[in-house]
Amino acid sequence: MCQNVDFAQFARFIAHVQADGCFSPERDTIRYFNKDIVLINDFRNSVKNCFGLECWAIYAGSTCLHTGFRNKKIIAKFKQYSFDSKNWHVPTFVSAGSADIIAAYLQAFFDDEGSAIFQKRKWGYDRAVQMQSINGSGLMQLAELLSKLGIESNFHGPYKHKYFELKITGKKNLCLFKDKVNFVSKKKRGKLEIAVGTYRE
Repeated sequence: MCQNVDFAQFARFIAHVQADGCFSPERDTIRYFNKDIVLINDFRNSVKNCFGLECWAIYAGSTCLHTGFRNKKIIAKFKQYSFDSKNWHVPTFVSAGSADIIAAYLQAFFDDEGSAIFQKRKWGYDRAVQMQSINGSGLMQLAELLSKLGIESNFHGPYKHKYFELKITGKKNLCLFKDKVNFVSKKKRGKLEIAVGTYRE
């Protein structure tokens, strides 16, 4: 990392790689995949801010965009972190970090793997922020981070013996999530804004 690194940016970078990235130490590369150009650029900015590196050009695949970088010296420093989809865990510097570091990590993770839910039902509105993962332990660690910001969440699963779910509901919790974490994704941010706006004062 660069000297005087912004640990909130570094937390964002780690979360992006854990959620939608590919860590390949044998090739000295890290790649990041997403359909949203805003999030692709968010990852690229994190790389530039943390390491002073420019990512590769953005490539358009058949289903999503991707970018990344190759640097043997930097990649060697990441062996202490877990990036496997079944076994990733929250880094200690995040769980023991400031509210800004925790919020940055959560925002990147929810941008990549989470969703904002707003649907009109016969009985009213279904409003939530949720995330699904095959890593139940990882989701429980995210729930602990949310609680440090005063946000309550519910953990469910496994469903079909495969995946778990972390769900945030209720006016207080959704408003806190909006104010303290939120999304970079314009689509998800907009849907959350609409959902929260339908609550009565």
